[in-house]
Amino acid sequence: GDTQNIVAIQSALETVQIADFTLQLRGVGTFPQRGKPRVLWVGVEVPKSLQALYAAVGQALQTTGFQPESRPYHPHLTLARFNQQVPDRNTMQAYLQRHAEFSTEAFAAAAVVLYESQLTPSGARYCVRSRIPLH
Repeated sequence: GDTQNIVAIQSALETVQIADFTLQLRGVGTFPQRGKPRVLWVGVEVPKSLQALYAAVGQALQTTGFQPESRPYHPHLTLARFNQQVPDRNTMQAYLQRHAEFSTEAFAAAAVVLYESQLTPSGARYCVRSRIPLH
């Protein structure tokens, strides 16, 4: 069941040996890029340490039976999800152009956090299930 999956995932994540590193947020966009957007996101610069963490987590999860993601890796933070009420194309394009140069100061990535999403009629709720420090 789900509880067994969570325990297996936690155990796999605890085997990941990656040093903490810094990240920086930069740029905004939507998924999909063409057509009706479903997600508004802010991008994450991809240092080699983040690529290494992604690869290590993927390998660790394969030991628990999880299949690797087939889509290209695009690290991002989701700002909004759109269902029926998608902003019109002009409004969305104007927003993306206004924030095209968005960036943050670098900040520390010091842990991998495992979240559980619980779907509710009012949207998803996210609960922290585990926090594994990077070394």
